[in-house]
Amino acid sequence: MHRYVIALSGSKECKRSLRYLLVFPVYSNKDSNPQVPCFFIFGDSLADNGNNNHLATIAKANYHPFGIDFLNRTDTRRFTDG
Repeated sequence: MHRYVIALSGSKECKRSLRYLLVFPVYSNKDSNPQVPCFFIFGDSLADNGNNNHLATIAKANYHPFGIDFLNRTDTRRFTDG
């Protein structure tokens, strides 16, 4: 394995690949505007979606039927049961 890496380190393909790896990230981040203004994440417990009632948005979950599986059928203020 090490002999192959050493032999490949002097090849044109290796130098070209290294050049692309070092130069491409500089040009790829030229336009830093976001491609997507927001994300809607459904069903992911890591995102803890639905806890945005303090934000000025129309996507809120603090009304019926969200939370109907919760105790006493109260609103959980989350889009999912997870």
